[in-house]
Amino acid sequence: MTGRFGGTMTGIVSGLLTQFWRPIFIPFTFLFAVAYGFLIDYFILLFRVRSSPSAVNTWRLVAALSIASAILGVTSMYVTVTVGIMPWAPFIYLMILIGGALNGVAAGYITAQIWNRYLMKRWR
Repeated sequence: MTGRFGGTMTGIVSGLLTQFWRPIFIPFTFLFAVAYGFLIDYFILLFRVRSSPSAVNTWRLVAALSIASAILGVTSMYVTVTVGIMPWAPFIYLMILIGGALNGVAAGYITAQIWNRYLMKRWR
């Protein structure tokens, strides 16, 4: 609907809105939200996730969102441990990484299904 860089624009808006929730983390909240939107846009372009006349390729969208979620999860874990906000706890971070990747898989699948079943007809 927004075209290219829609994820980045969404990241900017969500970063601006969520930074007021915890003001002490303003730079992290904003930068990670924008980075997540940019990663989504990048992987959607890389995997050529396009809405063909019939439907969005579900597996490509799932791959794009799960890889973007995993990369941002690893990056945010690294930064929070390096800065000293969180202690190093490998098991917790492994669970966060797995949960983030599964979240990306679920988000990609649900997004593709909603687009293919409901929204594609409305915006075509």
